[in-house]
Amino acid sequence: MDWLKALSGKKKQLIGQIVRRKGYVTEEQIREALKYQQELSEKLPLGEILILKGFIDEDKLLGAISAQSGVPYLSPFDYDVDKRLFLLIPKSVAERYVIFPLDKKADLLWLVVSDPYDREMFLHIRDLTGCKIMPFLATKDEIRKAIEEFY
Repeated sequence: MDWLKALSGKKKQLIGQIVRRKGYVTEEQIREALKYQQELSEKLPLGEILILKGFIDEDKLLGAISAQSGVPYLSPFDYDVDKRLFLLIPKSVAERYVIFPLDKKADLLWLVVSDPYDREMFLHIRDLTGCKIMPFLATKDEIRKAIEEFY
């Protein structure tokens, strides 16, 4: 599967609707976060604002993003990492995008990401590696720790 093609054709349910439906936040908290989002000079995703305001934790948001995107969760610490992939994706690139390469099967690169909708990152990694991308989700903290421990 080419994730970039799937990404462009995907209609996604709003993250606020998902976390509300799951009972993680109230309608009032969503409204407060949306109001705050409009007041910001730099646009932040609603999920990040919900975390900043303490309405939701990163694990619950990740579960909602997984439900929204169809990208499964996989911690980089739960996989036998192929360190040869660090030659394909330099540490500086992994840090910039908060990504972590796990495995490569033929022309399919297994990549842990924190944002499955970052089209710029997917294009850059595809061009850099010549591979199609199979994304998996993990928290930014998990990915940063994996980068520090394994690179």
